[in-house]
Amino acid sequence: MPAARLRSSRPRRHPRPAPRGLSLVESLAVLAVLAIAAGVALPNFSALAERQQLQTAAARFEDDVRFAQDSAVLRAQSVRLSFHDDADAPRCWLVHTGEIAQCRCDAANGTAACDAPAQLLRVHTLPAHAPLRLAANGASMRFGAVRRTTTPALTLTLTARSGASVREVVSVMGRVRGCSPGGAVAGFKSC
Repeated sequence: MPAARLRSSRPRRHPRPAPRGLSLVESLAVLAVLAIAAGVALPNFSALAERQQLQTAAARFEDDVRFAQDSAVLRAQSVRLSFHDDADAPRCWLVHTGEIAQCRCDAANGTAACDAPAQLLRVHTLPAHAPLRLAANGASMRFGAVRRTTTPALTLTLTARSGASVREVVSVMGRVRGCSPGGAVAGFKSC
């Protein structure tokens, strides 16, 4: 009797060919999913950018109010914060000495100047392409050097294209309080 061949209980393995990458259909499916995800996320990014611009502009305004108050005391003379460029839709504010008529701002060119004896101390311009609009219930505020009061009290409203807005209320004592209607902008109380 010939010797019996022992069979292995293990199945025989055949080497598999290495994967060669994605097929065209698989690649197109991945691109379609990415395009849909980007389309959903893009509006959220633009809304986030608008809110960030609102927060930045509001913080700059609050800083400029404090700067105007401190400048009035240090110079021992009145200092103004005034809104310029277009009466219907101002695009910049200036901190300056002198009267409001002595200073001007051209937001389109990004230039500002004051006629002597007024002095320009600080400028903030909203670029024409910025999605923000500002509206104030007055053309300027005067910060007194002696009593550190502000005349008149003023409200500045910064509004984004989406409708989200921030209100900055300056009291006669020069205190600034910021709020957001409906609490639409993070970091601001609802008003």
